[in-house]
Amino acid sequence: MGYRCVATSVAGFVQQLAVCYVGRGYYFYVRGGIPAHKDPAAIDRKLVERYGIAVSKWTRCRRRKRGQASLQYLRHGDFFVLLATNGEHPVIASEGRLVRDIRRQPLRFMGYAIGCRPARGGGPLHPSVRIERREFAALKTHLRQMAVHRSVEDLGRILRSLPYEPYAPVRDQLRILLRSLNRRRKAAGLEPVPLAVLRQRRRPVRPFAPRSSEPLEEILNLSCPERAGPSDCIPERTFFRSDSNERHTEQEPEPAQEADPEGREPDSFSEAGSDETGFGPTPGGPGGHD
Repeated sequence: MGYRCVATSVAGFVQQLAVCYVGRGYYFYVRGGIPAHKDPAAIDRKLVERYGIAVSKWTRCRRRKRGQASLQYLRHGDFFVLLATNGEHPVIASEGRLVRDIRRQPLRFMGYAIGCRPARGGGPLHPSVRIERREFAALKTHLRQMAVHRSVEDLGRILRSLPYEPYAPVRDQLRILLRSLNRRRKAAGLEPVPLAVLRQRRRPVRPFAPRSSEPLEEILNLSCPERAGPSDCIPERTFFRSDSNERHTEQEPEPAQEADPEGREPDSFSEAGSDETGFGPTPGGPGGHD
């Protein structure tokens, strides 16, 4: 089986990134986007071969003992991320100004913020997945606006259909949303929405499994019934984060690039479309991986 790097769902991308990569010491990352006129599969092959990513676990172990970094590559749609452990590697030297440390600067993707934090009480580092701050604030505002105009059943369906996997920090945020919503309902003398409407367990997914035949819109359309007015519905940016919206909120739109007359594929992440404005120098340099 070849090197698998294309996540077929947002949940799969986040799970693979946080649990399998960040949780194993891949703290340094470069993110970017593939231009519309490029073939994503061809760019995947080019980058995996150029940076020597498709290697065995034994090779990665030998690299670590020699003080060399190991790399992983992951893509969903036209968004990709290259991750590295602590150590030396040509990609860190060539893309140094684009490299970020996920322990200090979480990766924002489709409304999520994926980072790495110490466990409560000062324990070891572990992956942290939460709703991104701006997304959370917008969601809180819209839920409060509809709190006194919708029934308990409608609000329960909306909360259950939010497209965020219930990782522990996400569960905490959802409870904050529920308390905020119920405070508004209590002031109006209305019945509170019970805690049972929130999802408490995350179902692991297969990151590289074929796409589901059920469209996302069919799963989430319970949040906006036909009888509801536009002001009663959570706006599309909260539920359906298209690639264009993600590029707008997380990284500046890239200038149009002319197709290479020779049909040549990009030789580096900068040429493939890395978001140069979204990165800074590596904070404190590589370090911290065992």
